[in-house]
Amino acid sequence: RSIVDARNFTEMVAIQMVLNDSFTLTEHQYGERYARNPAEKLIFRLAMQDKARHVAYGAAHLKYLLLERPGRRHEVERYLEKGESLLVADSRDAANREAWAVLFGGGRDGVARGLEVYGQMRRRQIEQYLARLKWATIDRDATINPELLAELQ
Repeated sequence: RSIVDARNFTEMVAIQMVLNDSFTLTEHQYGERYARNPAEKLIFRLAMQDKARHVAYGAAHLKYLLLERPGRRHEVERYLEKGESLLVADSRDAANREAWAVLFGGGRDGVARGLEVYGQMRRRQIEQYLARLKWATIDRDATINPELLAELQ
């Protein structure tokens, strides 16, 4: 949805490559850590490499844009606000959270432990996203979506 609705390349980069792909990269990191066999580990590791390239390109694009055209900062902030709202709405889907909890807990019997790990992963996703934005000269610590901020606590 974020790609189709994007008004320009920078909006697509901000929402898809920096926000969404940043969160997906962390999922791949946790997926590799909790994979049940060598094939799954390899799949997550290779997927991580691809996602890392997307995230790095997106963050570099935003940094370059903001250093060369500082007047576009407010525009980029609006894109990130929009993307964070979409992400929060999508994260309310319990099926995704439960699937990760089963993987992290080692099966259905370990869902409670898996949900704890899922919470750790969510905090790491948000922390890494904010760190990447800071590298790109964007500080959203005080302006991040309140629901994402609540997950950090």
